[in-house]
Amino acid sequence: MKQTIKSLTFLIFTFSISLQAEPNSIRGRYYLEGTYADSFFSPTKPYKVREGLMSKENNFENRGNVFGPYTTAYGTDIEKLASWYAFDNAPKGKIESQSQSIFFEYVFQSGIGLGLGLTQTSFQAKDLSKTKVDTMFELGYLSRLNPEFQGYPITQIIQYEIMTPYQTFSDHDFLHMRYASFQLAYHFLEKSIFDPYIRIGAGIGKERFYKANILQSNLTIGTRIFFSERFYLVLEAVGNNYDARKDVQSPKLMNLNRTKNEHIWSLQEYSAKIGVGMSF
Repeated sequence: MKQTIKSLTFLIFTFSISLQAEPNSIRGRYYLEGTYADSFFSPTKPYKVREGLMSKENNFENRGNVFGPYTTAYGTDIEKLASWYAFDNAPKGKIESQSQSIFFEYVFQSGIGLGLGLTQTSFQAKDLSKTKVDTMFELGYLSRLNPEFQGYPITQIIQYEIMTPYQTFSDHDFLHMRYASFQLAYHFLEKSIFDPYIRIGAGIGKERFYKANILQSNLTIGTRIFFSERFYLVLEAVGNNYDARKDVQSPKLMNLNRTKNEHIWSLQEYSAKIGVGMSF
């Protein structure tokens, strides 16, 4: 898919230049476009969004995952060093996304653009691991299913615990959002086949799996490239922030029927977007 997008971008860009089309004005017009975006980086770690996942940050506060309970209690110095080295070099969890959008904008003669967008975004998480405590608990539970099993030697348990960060899995349905956003833009050029702009926006929506309310904000740098007076290509680099809020039940015994709207996680991502549009 990514290779196809790159090829399409190059072909349309070359074609647009060869036509040497120059629209009368990019301002004082309406624009309607459909776009596809693919993320290229997210600084948010999966364990900060979903509970029960291993934090793979190698720091003093994360000793429980760096070493694990058995290595900490019974391991030799060499085994602890091996645990630290294995943890530090294990695959780190990451989040990726793809989104599709429909966007409508009116650009005033001053170059100010006001727009409304509808977007759906699917997130996947890769190289996930369960915490060492949960992994060792599951190992013990499986052992008890066989009444004749006499248990593992402690050295074998430690070796298994050391390698747990490499027991990774992926979740292709990590998150799914739909939201509407309001966009404010400034368009820099007039009477050009290129229409570069900078845009900020904010939106509200829903996340399917957490049943959470989403507050979205974005910063966009992009350009439209006209290959006729009406039709154009869209290229954008977008930074998105998502804040999830949900009604959480009160932990107090006397207030079990009460809920409180709380912030449950934040997610940031950076993506490249391509699309086509029509002005009128």
